[in-house]
Amino acid sequence: MSVVKASWSDSSPEMDRCANLVMDCSFLAGATARVLNGMDRHDLETVLHVVEACQRAAAACIQACERHGALPSLQVCLRHSQQCAEACRALIERLHAHRTGRSKRES
Repeated sequence: MSVVKASWSDSSPEMDRCANLVMDCSFLAGATARVLNGMDRHDLETVLHVVEACQRAAAACIQACERHGALPSLQVCLRHSQQCAEACRALIERLHAHRTGRSKRES
């Protein structure tokens, strides 16, 4: 993501904030993937919180990219953030369904 930041010629504070948000979202998505990779070792609630945080970060990134959408590099970030947010949303639904199904079986 530093390539994205380096490619922006406008160094306004708002653009710097957007670039940092894009990088933070990227780092959080990577961390989420690592947690999901070891999901069998983690508590379902913990996994759910991590995925929800990733979805919120992606949503914030989408908003920031849309505000500065004229740059081609931001269009790439926007698409990836949208895909990330959608994947998180779908996984959150499945995790909630799994949690609900599990609590019904435990009753």
